[in-house]
Amino acid sequence: MNEKPAAGWEERRLWVFASLLVLLAVYQPLFSSSLVPSARDMIHYFLPLKKAFVEAVSAGQVPWIDRYRWGGVPLFAAPGAGSFYPGIALFLALPLAAATRAWFLLHLVIAVTGAYRLGRSFELSRQQASAGAVLWALSGVTISMVGFLSSYSAAALLPWLAFVTHSLLLEPARPRRLAAAAGVGALLLLTALPEWALYGVVIGFCIGLQHILFRLKGEGPSIRPMASLLALAGAGILAAMIAAPVLVGSYETARESVRGPGGGTNTTFASKAALPKVRWTELFGDGLVTDWTNSLSDKVEDYPYFPSLTPGIAGWALVLVGLLLGRARAVIPVLLVAVGFLLAIGSATPFFGLACAVFPPLKAMRFAEKHFVLASFGLFWLALMGLGLLARRVSARTRTLIAASVVAATVLEKGGFARGLLGMAPASVLTIEPPVLASVPRAEGDSLRPRIYHHDAHAPLPIFDIQNLEKSAWWGRATVQPAFASLFGRGYIFELDYDLTLPAPVFEWTRLLQKAVPAQDPIAGRLVRLVGATAVCRTVERAPGLFRPTMTPVESALPPFRFASQVDRDPDGMALFQRFLNDGVNPLTAYVEGSPRGPVAVSEGRVLNLEDRADGLFLEVEVKGPEPAYLMLFRLRPAVEEAFLDGGELEVSGMDFGFAGAFVPPGKHRLLFRPSTSGIKAALVLGLAGLVLAGLLATGRPRFSGSAGVK
Repeated sequence: MNEKPAAGWEERRLWVFASLLVLLAVYQPLFSSSLVPSARDMIHYFLPLKKAFVEAVSAGQVPWIDRYRWGGVPLFAAPGAGSFYPGIALFLALPLAAATRAWFLLHLVIAVTGAYRLGRSFELSRQQASAGAVLWALSGVTISMVGFLSSYSAAALLPWLAFVTHSLLLEPARPRRLAAAAGVGALLLLTALPEWALYGVVIGFCIGLQHILFRLKGEGPSIRPMASLLALAGAGILAAMIAAPVLVGSYETARESVRGPGGGTNTTFASKAALPKVRWTELFGDGLVTDWTNSLSDKVEDYPYFPSLTPGIAGWALVLVGLLLGRARAVIPVLLVAVGFLLAIGSATPFFGLACAVFPPLKAMRFAEKHFVLASFGLFWLALMGLGLLARRVSARTRTLIAASVVAATVLEKGGFARGLLGMAPASVLTIEPPVLASVPRAEGDSLRPRIYHHDAHAPLPIFDIQNLEKSAWWGRATVQPAFASLFGRGYIFELDYDLTLPAPVFEWTRLLQKAVPAQDPIAGRLVRLVGATAVCRTVERAPGLFRPTMTPVESALPPFRFASQVDRDPDGMALFQRFLNDGVNPLTAYVEGSPRGPVAVSEGRVLNLEDRADGLFLEVEVKGPEPAYLMLFRLRPAVEEAFLDGGELEVSGMDFGFAGAFVPPGKHRLLFRPSTSGIKAALVLGLAGLVLAGLLATGRPRFSGSAGVK
């Protein structure tokens, strides 16, 4: 793992560009047409989040709230929004479709250059490092993430993280290397994906173990363990400082979410969607169970998190070389592969339960298959090792031939599959709204976002179980599956999801609806009306096999922000919920957990004016008195927990199990509700300080005074 002396910029650029040209040829349809990636959650989750952010900033508002999801959720802390990730600038500068293509191209460049630099640090020639870059860019994990903007960003950053960690360990006294390691670490944190941050830490730890192993064997450069440890700790602290807004925002939102400490997460939850045994053969080739680019399989319950698992035949050949020739050097990457695989298969072995016991946050990370990232990077590491060890045994001409063969074999084997995973669709899917939305008014400016309840989410019809993924995606857009409607100015309620912005109580509502809707229980319709939905989107079967999406107005729809006619308060949540059900889901009674127990006298109130802005919900209200009135807010509590009445602080209480409300005194008042901002504001100051410090390190003295390192 000696660091290779840097090649001249022109020479290095030539080989990096060669790798990029090969990959651009693989993804040629993305850049030579108006098509946009539409696979997986791209247009049903990530792009709506980006549009909500851009909409807020374009209106000159701080994007505290996504007004579309669940009637309003925190936006800064949403894991898929990437609000503080620098790449968000692409969506501010370009139309949605163009920004999506630019995002993909940018992170393709990041992945290639990072893998190239890592290969060079492993003593690979420029040709071999370029081949290694293609291996990572077309690895199973990387090409599987094209439908997830944030995860694709994180996958692109992993080789860079390994490279800067390796460089810092070699020369911990160099401030620029510390700044580089902190910068890459901060970027990984800014993607707002806790799982990938964990993977980065584990990979960095393994790089450190490899250095220790080399030192014990007397191979490679001699490092100073204490100096290296201090440098890594400093880089980690600086990275956390820079990414403080994301860390603080995610923590504040996640602590009460379904994936937080009170959400009931456990080993069973975390082991769901593990890599099934039937797919283990796909470690050695794409599509051996089924062609995941256009179909599902009756052998696997759900669509896999990583449709591709294999590094390819060429990759495996190099892994084998690395194992045979590397011997002791291969121990650490093999360990990484083993840990990643054992975590990915979940509860199939006792290892997963043991890992959750040692590191409890694992229990909050759904989709056990995600952990295969570690195995994939370990295989990539072994492949780079194999390339380097081969280079020592063959001539320069043969090295070039091997590198070219690796690129050709990888592209031929995986190029078509990689293109297929993009799920390309015309850019018009982002601009032309489905006809079913015609009857629901589009929200403009600061007007209230109309709320749609997606009936099919809780009672899916056979049309959504078809094997053809392209047709399934078409139906998803035609029936405006959440959150597709928000691309066109409509919100939605009762979405099925488990991310960090979903509080545990409202997750229970979705579980209740999954039982009530198929059973045609009237409680489902009452719940939909309770939360202020204005329309129900439902697919109906007009004739055998003939399905049609419809939009039905909610009868006597209620505003989501209204005053209660009575308040029922009880510290016993279960008893309160039982009364809620016994009362038939009374939409004008607020059920508030708290003391003292019993009904609370309230006055009549009315909303005079409303501005539903991204930087807060502004209300002008009037309360007749003599008692205070109770304002019911059917917006998730984390989105309204910071409240002001005429400029002074107002206490917000939990209401109707996951939503919020507040007592308002008699008179006319101006109210403001928004997510808690104090933590993020303080974190922004810390983040700015971190950036300044990183800048000083990057442009400062060549070495730390008095530090021990290797020149």
